[in-house]
Amino acid sequence: MKKILPALFLFFIIFSACAPASEQNLAQTIKTGEELGLKWDYRGAVNVYESSLACNPASFELLWKLAYNYIKLGLVAKKDTDKISLYGKAMDYATRAIVVNDARIEGHLWLAVAEGRLALLKGGREKVTLSKNVKAEAEKALKIDPNNDAALHVMGSWNREAATLPGILKMFAKIIYGGLPPSSTEDAVKYLEKAVAVNPKSIEHHLELGKCYMAVNKWDLAKKEWAECSKLTPLDAYDKNFQEEAKMLLGEYKKRR
Repeated sequence: MKKILPALFLFFIIFSACAPASEQNLAQTIKTGEELGLKWDYRGAVNVYESSLACNPASFELLWKLAYNYIKLGLVAKKDTDKISLYGKAMDYATRAIVVNDARIEGHLWLAVAEGRLALLKGGREKVTLSKNVKAEAEKALKIDPNNDAALHVMGSWNREAATLPGILKMFAKIIYGGLPPSSTEDAVKYLEKAVAVNPKSIEHHLELGKCYMAVNKWDLAKKEWAECSKLTPLDAYDKNFQEEAKMLLGEYKKRR
């Protein structure tokens, strides 16, 4: 009994501290985090959301927004080691969001994005495993919302990456999994064209569509997409990196002419 009383006392202290905050401040916390995100302060948004998560561990909104902002932190990080850590945290939060609510798109979508970004930094068996998971989660997201441009982008990128995977990795995938799901550069183009049609202001969509056109040897169309990137206004901190990549690819295109 002597050991139980202190534990109960601690529980009531935590409960009394969290109960009012959970009901009254969760909406304000989410609003504050969103405002920080609009200012490109992704770390600030993460800190705000995580400070509230202790009192709201089953909040779907907090969990998926944490996944989303950790992805953004990964995109602006300079070191690959930091990117790997940040995308890993995004995957953890997205997975927890799916456990809370499997019917909402956000958990599946941001898990697919985080896994896709991580796959680009990995090799061998881990790359193949992540690639297989990316497609599965992206398909779940599109089943919920067939016109979600981010999910369409993921499916397009997945098709391009899977279709152009080095032969040794394709052989590895066949040995371990019996092969990857069917993919094609033509499907990659279709998904990205639709993503651009849904959200023509996305620099990342135009950049990736250009890569998809390049994969099917439509260099003039690729050039148009990469040129479009420099005309658009950056909507996130990492958009400038996408614009720089598009500029570099345009330079490579000119060398081929």
